[in-house]
Amino acid sequence: MSAQWLGTLPSLGSLLGLPGPEGSCTKLSMADEATKGGVPALTFAVGALVEYDSASTGSWIPAKVLAHRPDGLYDLDCKPGVPSSRVRGPNFAPPEHQVGAEVEYFSETKGDWILARVQVYDAITGAYDLDVKPSVFPSRIRAAGTRPPTPGREDTLPRLDAIKEERVPGTESFAEARAPPSAASRPLSSAREESGGSTGSTYRAEACAGSGTTPPLRLHKDGPLQLVKVSRRGSSWHFEVGEDAARVLEAAAGGRPLSVCTVCGPYRTGKSYLLNLLLGRNVHAAGHSQFRVGSTTRACTEGIWMWGAGDAPGADGTSLLFLDCEGFGSTDSDKTRDAKLMSLCMILSSVFLLNTKGVLNESLFNALSLVCHMSEHIEERGQEASKPSLMWVLRDFLLELQDEVGGTLTPDEYLERSLHMRPPDGADPQRSRAAREVREILLRFFPQRHCATLAQPVIDEDALRDLSKVPVEQLRPEFRTAFQEMQSQLLRTARARPKTVAGQPVSANALVAMLRKLVQALNEGSALNVSSAWEQVQHTSCEALSVELRELAAAEMRKVRDGAALPIPGGRSLPVSDDMLVASMKDCRRRLRQEWRSQAVGDEGVRAEYWKDLKTFVADGEKSLQLLNAELASAQLRKVGSDWEAWLGEQEGSALPSDARSEALSLLIDDGLPWKPTARAAQEALGTARLARLRWDGSLAALKAELRLATQELASQATVADAATRLEGTP
Repeated sequence: MSAQWLGTLPSLGSLLGLPGPEGSCTKLSMADEATKGGVPALTFAVGALVEYDSASTGSWIPAKVLAHRPDGLYDLDCKPGVPSSRVRGPNFAPPEHQVGAEVEYFSETKGDWILARVQVYDAITGAYDLDVKPSVFPSRIRAAGTRPPTPGREDTLPRLDAIKEERVPGTESFAEARAPPSAASRPLSSAREESGGSTGSTYRAEACAGSGTTPPLRLHKDGPLQLVKVSRRGSSWHFEVGEDAARVLEAAAGGRPLSVCTVCGPYRTGKSYLLNLLLGRNVHAAGHSQFRVGSTTRACTEGIWMWGAGDAPGADGTSLLFLDCEGFGSTDSDKTRDAKLMSLCMILSSVFLLNTKGVLNESLFNALSLVCHMSEHIEERGQEASKPSLMWVLRDFLLELQDEVGGTLTPDEYLERSLHMRPPDGADPQRSRAAREVREILLRFFPQRHCATLAQPVIDEDALRDLSKVPVEQLRPEFRTAFQEMQSQLLRTARARPKTVAGQPVSANALVAMLRKLVQALNEGSALNVSSAWEQVQHTSCEALSVELRELAAAEMRKVRDGAALPIPGGRSLPVSDDMLVASMKDCRRRLRQEWRSQAVGDEGVRAEYWKDLKTFVADGEKSLQLLNAELASAQLRKVGSDWEAWLGEQEGSALPSDARSEALSLLIDDGLPWKPTARAAQEALGTARLARLRWDGSLAALKAELRLATQELASQATVADAATRLEGTP
């Protein structure tokens, strides 16, 4: 793998710090040298596909030339006013189907070709985003009109929500990119990170074909579940884990790592609506339940609700979980309740999506003074949990992002400028100090920060009050474009940041166990200390898992002791051969080890401690089975050995070879028995046969002696008879 070849992979090459292809660099140098009156000559024609050196992504990304400027700059579809030194020739194949073209897409659900329109071409992977399905590879697309349309088919293009069978929870990237990419897969890089561009060459990563997939996380078919409930008890707030939600989460994701995205923000800012869009669950999708939305002055979400969207590509089997947090500042809440909920969400999250309206100004920072109270409820010393990435979504954003001299800013640059800006000393020093503290806490709690701006989704006020009933295709194009970019950024961040504690990925089981400890701390008025909660969770979870696996192993061994067949292919009931019993015990240990590795929570030392105890218990059970196997085999061998001895001891002429007792022992040994009792039985059988042979030899010798005596007697009698005959014949 050469450095030059790696340069053709924009994100991977830039991450490795390798230069781009030499040919492209040479071409750019020549282009820069060719000038007309001090203005660089423009090498690439309008409409040409190129690569742009993006400062925000730190890599070369696909782009398209839209116009030439008199000052020698390019206007690209992702950024205007780009110098030729940051543009090079493409290292990717041009699209076979242009953006906006009508095509036919083969739908597996319908089992037929359907009309579609190309919206985005992924220049790196060669995949297309269609208006009916994202990330479709060319093998499933053909030019429209390749064959006559199916009779009865309407000659109109299906819209975004017209083909419901292609849209599932986690639409677009979430639904399609479930398989973890291989080591050679490239991270996502956005081709439209600056404002004002189209998405004609947006780069989205696709999981490698043929890579292993894990089952998607499906939490509940009827809708979201409440994970944390909040109720008032006297003068204080009581927090409670929703047991139904906890059980469903543990059953759905089990020991798989989690990436948790939590949506927080002031009440009545459209958090739940945004989350429904992220999950692809709008009112026109048949059978799709939603996070509840409303248009009154009361908070529509109470406590914390959850919904799973599937697997986040990029981490082995990592499940992506969405949490919807109650909006703060509602009429029936207070700062203590809001701060505790927000602190809990911050600790649990991999991505903390902060949803607010308007621009970043002092009024907004003052309105977020609640963030300052997080430090009262979170004990930072000794924290071991990974800090979440901040995704700040600015809704109903109208301004153009520009710096003081009119230069274009990216949303991320706009956020960083606002967070590092010193609040002006106004007439109210307290408000200025509060705004400064909000900035400091956001910078301290969120080391990785991103920003996205969304225009107002619709203009009509009546539609605004009931956005959940507005079809997606009727939302403003600029809102849909910006939302898709934000969704891709969110997925990219979630992929890279599964939740960890002490460097260990947090599974659903561990998250639920840790949530219980944190909720207990909230109810006791203690600060949320992840280190302390994690320490308890490690030992509690490992001990509970050890007990559970012990019971499973004991139950399996008990069945075998009671006469059940060994749980392996071709397994028989005891007694069996040593090889078969060892194979069964080895398979049992393998399954236990697999369960342990997938579900055990905690540091290596803690897990090793409990695993050692579990192994000792299993080893004791295996020894007990081995002894039982030997005892049962000995009993059977003694029985057939007695029969063998009786057969050998039969009277002369009655021990027939056809007697079943003559072969019972050998047949039993051939079936497979443990070697020790078999060897002992064989030794005893040989001894019995030896004694039988000795008895037979003795009987034979006695018979021979009797025969000799009889022969001698007969010979003597013959001699006497012969003598008598001779005497009688004498005259």
